[in-house]
Amino acid sequence: MKYKIIYTIIIINKEKNQVRVREMEIKQQLINKLVNKQAISQKQLYSLEILKMSEQELFEFLKKEKEENPLLEIENEESFFSSFWKSEKNDKAFEVKDETVASKNLIENIKLQINNQNFSYIENEVLIYILNSIDESGFLDLGIKEIRKKFDIDNKKFKYILELIKEAEPNGIGTKNTKDFFKYQLLKKRIKDKKLIILIDNYLEKLTNQKELCKELDIFEGKLSEYIGIIKGLKLKPIENINEKIEYIFPDIIVKKINNEWKVMLNEGFYKNIKINREYSNLLEKSEDQEMINYINKKIKRIDFIIKCIEQRRQTLYKIGNVILEKQKKYFEKNEDIIPMKQKDIALELNVHESTISRAIKNKYLESLRGIVKIKSFFSIGYDKKNISISSLTIKKYISEIISNEKNGVIYSDEKIRKFINEKYEINISRRTVAKYRKELKIYNKNVRKISR
Repeated sequence: MKYKIIYTIIIINKEKNQVRVREMEIKQQLINKLVNKQAISQKQLYSLEILKMSEQELFEFLKKEKEENPLLEIENEESFFSSFWKSEKNDKAFEVKDETVASKNLIENIKLQINNQNFSYIENEVLIYILNSIDESGFLDLGIKEIRKKFDIDNKKFKYILELIKEAEPNGIGTKNTKDFFKYQLLKKRIKDKKLIILIDNYLEKLTNQKELCKELDIFEGKLSEYIGIIKGLKLKPIENINEKIEYIFPDIIVKKINNEWKVMLNEGFYKNIKINREYSNLLEKSEDQEMINYINKKIKRIDFIIKCIEQRRQTLYKIGNVILEKQKKYFEKNEDIIPMKQKDIALELNVHESTISRAIKNKYLESLRGIVKIKSFFSIGYDKKNISISSLTIKKYISEIISNEKNGVIYSDEKIRKFINEKYEINISRRTVAKYRKELKIYNKNVRKISR
């Protein structure tokens, strides 16, 4: 009986050990699956990041990769880089020895933003003179009378040119000093408090003595605290970083008619130029240094993965381009309005997640005979009161029409334009949206338009 009990205990312990072993095996399998899943997820996330990149961002990414990975090779590298980031060569041409003058690269960018097609020779000379006189902070430390006298230009025309400069990005370039720039920012924010203006003009240096300031301005301490809060929220100077890089637009998708047939092409000049440097990869066959072999293998895998991600990006954009062409034939062929599409419908058609479409079209452009437009323009931004989809290009068209019909010195504010669109087209949009699209159309604000007419 005693032996039977001992034997039973041994069997039970053995079974327990087997269960424990099995539990450990299952636990290890789950850990392995989780690790693999995390690795896959990280790869997917990286792939989606590359999909989201614009042409310029992708270029910068590859440039950085090449610096870190000697095995990454780009055919015709010199022409590749020069054709893409044109400002790299220009930076040397625009070097400024006198540090009191703003970056020439930035000045050129401002020139591009200003519509000076109808300027006279003298007006262009004034524009260039003002821009070349801007200091490193973005201020114009020259008297208006001095410039007007130099070029014999009337006050109205001079103010118009100066307003155009101030409206360019970054806003406020051409203001006299910090106080003038503060007041410009308040104007942009639609803040018209007379006592706040008096505070900026006369009492900025006395902000530490708040009791005396309250007496001078005849306001309570709470109101003064509110003013100080507003002032703290303002930028001190128009140019905060003179080395800030200027973004250029490179269309990702090109729609052309070739031999009477519409075609979708990709701006893929560099997609086919990326490969692995064979001189380094050949070292794998010759080297016996395990550390070197591991290093080269790691770098080769990295390049292979990047090439796959870029190819996936290329295929996704090509498919989206073909869907746009198919659904917007009248836009390309007959100059008709865009028929707004929904991202989820395109996602279903291409059998991908809606977020993939959202990433793929972010900060990307399409070029056709009708010009270069954001790919997002082909997608709905909302609905009118009849539940019909509306695109940003449709809104821009309405804004352009309303402004072109301004007559007899009556100039419409962004708020007035918003009301017109709401009443006439039954589309509810914000004043900020009107301002944003007006700027994208390179149409100046009410004050500048008033001066120009």
